Amino acid sequence: MSQWSHTNGLAFGPDKRLYACEFEHGRIIRFDANGEAEIVLDGFNGTRFIRPNDITFDKWGNGYFTDSGHYRRENPDGRVYRLAAGSDRATIAADHLAFANGLAFSLNGATLYVAESARQVITQFTVSQIGELSDPETFAVMEGGDPDGMAVDTSGNLWVAHFGAGKILIFGADGTR
Repeated sequence: MSQWSHTNGLAFGPDKRLYACEFEHGRIIRFDANGEAEIVLDGFNGTRFIRPNDITFDKWGNGYFTDSGHYRRENPDGRVYRLAAGSDRATIAADHLAFANGLAFSLNGATLYVAESARQVITQFTVSQIGELSDPETFAVMEGGDPDGMAVDTSGNLWVAHFGAGKILIFGADGTR
């Protein structure tokens, strides 16, 4: 298997390959069944990604990944990118996020949750049938630490790693704990 640096945010794509964010080198990579890796993306419009952090796929096979940006509340530069199914080209799905971190889809795929670590909130977006994100609003506030990796269980609850607080928090689909 090839060696990579600071690889995180793993998700299997619709092509059955393992996709990963390479935080330190600012790129998205994918592995085949033999462990061979290739670079999928290393930037957007000629500019290197700052800190790709996490990746997930929707039910239509589109990939979404966070580029955390810099850890700051003022003038946030974090983004969510969308990688259309069957494409190696990204588009900006959401921007101006305060250190975009983990992300996860609701059970029905109509909502995308994104951790904004520098603001200590989870932001939810409505997902259209063509994969566009809209209507951002705060889903949950995480005091005493940063939201990080997330997963949705079979009941629709959102499980969130609470970095700095040393906890896992569980939120119902309505945002209650």
